Amino acid sequence: MRLHQLKRLFVGTPLPTAQSRHERLSKPTALAVFASDALSSTAYATEEILLVLILAGTAALSYSLPIGIAIAALIAIVVSSYRQTILAYPQGGGAYIVSKDNLGTYPALVAGAALLIDYVLTVAVSVAAGIAAVTSAVPWLFRYRVVLCVAAVAVVAIANLRGIRESGKLFAAPTYLFVVSLFGLIFSNGIVILGGLAVVLLLIFKGDTHALIPLYAVGVFVSFTLSQGSMVRRWMRVRGPGWWWRLALNGVGALVTGVVMVTIAVTKFSHGAWIVVLLIPTLVAIFVIVHRHYGDVSRQLSLDDYSPPPPMTNTVLVLVGDLHRGVVHALQYAQTLSPSAKALYVETDPERTRRLEERWGKWGQGLPLIVLTSPYRSLLGPLLEYIDQLQRHGDNHVVTIVLPEFIPARWWQQILHNQTALLIKGTFLFRKNVIVTDVPYHLRH
Repeated sequence: MRLHQLKRLFVGTPLPTAQSRHERLSKPTALAVFASDALSSTAYATEEILLVLILAGTAALSYSLPIGIAIAALIAIVVSSYRQTILAYPQGGGAYIVSKDNLGTYPALVAGAALLIDYVLTVAVSVAAGIAAVTSAVPWLFRYRVVLCVAAVAVVAIANLRGIRESGKLFAAPTYLFVVSLFGLIFSNGIVILGGLAVVLLLIFKGDTHALIPLYAVGVFVSFTLSQGSMVRRWMRVRGPGWWWRLALNGVGALVTGVVMVTIAVTKFSHGAWIVVLLIPTLVAIFVIVHRHYGDVSRQLSLDDYSPPPPMTNTVLVLVGDLHRGVVHALQYAQTLSPSAKALYVETDPERTRRLEERWGKWGQGLPLIVLTSPYRSLLGPLLEYIDQLQRHGDNHVVTIVLPEFIPARWWQQILHNQTALLIKGTFLFRKNVIVTDVPYHLRH
């Protein structure tokens, strides 16, 4: 109950489905939320450019203006190209959808893998850059930068867990303040599923923005290139009014972003870009395996061309280790499943068996008690052998194991008691034609 209340404190009360339309963002708020990725890059990209130029010598700083113009042109090309994607896919045209529609499954999976990596790295890089700015203004905080990064990710995650409308209101003000502050700085001084992975990256790279950027940039430009390349294929296939200039625009976008992607992957390979280069095909392989699994499950569960098996027969066994109120409840439940239900006891101590048999006549609910001897004090060994004998009756014979289990009043008290029931359920989970039914008996406070 306390965990439930704590969740409500941070996340808020659940919203009914009927209220979802009232949670939509206004255009100014939506712009602040969905454009924050592009804005945040200005907080660290400029510094990275200048660091490289300084290493090349002070004379190289004169290239900062041409580089800035080239980056502005790159952004303009990407924005213009993506505008064509939005017009062609108004219902939602992310890199995955566009690539799958025009290039096929595997390019789409590459785009999807790149986007998944980018989602995590966007949080990690942006937070690291933000904390770097804070520690630059307040130097004594530098030693706490990793802790501050983790705390910032937690704040962002909690804000987003409360809902996009609430997070939009929270982030709109600082976003627009940042935009306004950029005009004051003008070429003079110049979103839990995800927060956890961003924290891991921040811990591994110790909150170092310079180490995270190569990973981030490769994933971004992979999705950019695939998306724009897909649009080129679309215009060649669909054509329509003005298709030739649209094809040219997306072609330039694909070419430019592709060149940037290859350049970053090659020049920053040893600086961390190799992680993304290896991670993308790994994720693609995982996607393919998962898709094949779901396809196989769907085929095996399909009723097409399915012939029902012959009627089932059932043996109901109540597994007992002692005789108490919880066992009595389980015995009564087993009788509702089958009038020929039996109780099963694995003997590890003859004296305990004798005491159990003495009490069985009064509390055994009329069920016969089968005692399996276990010379090596093993519970599962004799039980598995007995189940094997029962299952020799045929493939349509089912064995139902009824497990009595008492549940303590407090969750932490569960660790103080024997976990035999959990072991048995785990053992028979993948056993064909064996059904384990848990009968809980709840203890009072």
